Amino acid sequence: MYAHSQEIEDALEVGNKPTAPDERDAFNQQDRPFLFGDDVIDGVHGVINIAKNAHIILRAPSPARCDHVPAIAIGGGPSLKQHIPALRKLQHKCLLIAAQTSVKGLLEAGITPHMSSPMERPRVMRKYLPDNCGSMVFAGAPLVHPDVMNKFNRHVYLPSGDCVYRWCGLPNEHIIYFGSSTGTTAVNAAASMTTQKIYLVGHDLAFDNDSSHWEGSQAPGVKRTDQEHWIDGNNGERLRTEHFWRRLCEQLSETTRLHPHIVNVNAYHKVGAKIPGTLCEDLPDPDSLPDFTLPMNEPNEERLKRWKHHAKLMPYHARKLRKFFQSAKSIAPKDTDILRAGVGDNAYAFAYMMVSILTQLSYECRMGAITHDQCLGWLKTATDNFLTNGKDFFEQIAECAHAP
Repeated sequence: MYAHSQEIEDALEVGNKPTAPDERDAFNQQDRPFLFGDDVIDGVHGVINIAKNAHIILRAPSPARCDHVPAIAIGGGPSLKQHIPALRKLQHKCLLIAAQTSVKGLLEAGITPHMSSPMERPRVMRKYLPDNCGSMVFAGAPLVHPDVMNKFNRHVYLPSGDCVYRWCGLPNEHIIYFGSSTGTTAVNAAASMTTQKIYLVGHDLAFDNDSSHWEGSQAPGVKRTDQEHWIDGNNGERLRTEHFWRRLCEQLSETTRLHPHIVNVNAYHKVGAKIPGTLCEDLPDPDSLPDFTLPMNEPNEERLKRWKHHAKLMPYHARKLRKFFQSAKSIAPKDTDILRAGVGDNAYAFAYMMVSILTQLSYECRMGAITHDQCLGWLKTATDNFLTNGKDFFEQIAECAHAP
């Protein structure tokens, strides 16, 4: 089972989309409605990555407060180039958190961010970082591939609102909403660490002529297409953008409701997209700020201990959950609520892995494409296939929990 998932990941790394029959065969799902991203296979990758990372990331400390300094969240847009000289001077004055794909270029330019925020599950993401990240701290999603996690010598644990973090975190940890990119994650990580201003640099969210990224960014360039998307620009004009960038703009705008002191430096320089709710200022004068060294909290052994306790039960709980779905009489919440299946905190991991099954079938039922009885039958078949054929994954998770 794991070998097959690695084949899919290797295909993605060289740019080949796995065929539908291959993905179907991976979990033998007869109706195949789960080929749209964030499917069962994606979810399993995230969960198994957390398990493999557990002894590093689950004992990592929570981020220390840095309320005495401003932060700079660095994206990868074309405008980043003009701020490189200022960032060199500010790197020991402000908290710098960089999007993963900007790290190599920043290091080559003589800038070492305090933190970076990887957030994707595939192994291919390792190529966007140097072999050794040195003093830089991992401040990304715990479900990244171990090859990404292991490039960092220091880590902090950031829990998101996604249910999988209820599986591996402590009950009362401060939740951070990552957003949909490593750039939005950098902004939200900064917002969780300081009450001072957060300066957005390189968050263009629009094309600069045909350029989508700073020349030092490792991100694959985005090509303009015939399908036109537009966004309000800081220069008073409408700018060409992408649907995904518009979504990131909305997410950053939402973050300003939680942290009202977010500054879009691009607004001051009249480039890039307008981000509603942000302030308009230039980067601060480094001479006006004291020197800054990133503080680190103590490791958290309790988080790892708690996770090990229930992760060891994953194979047993998979069998128990299978029986729960087999006994369902309807698609009413009380009959299909995983939290009622008696599998404890592992319910959150199962829900994360199976979200595409439940979402797709409920969508088709709601649209009238299938009846309630058909929905229940397909739900039973799909979950039974997943929980039966995913046995190897659940045993791997348990093995990771048994490791010293």
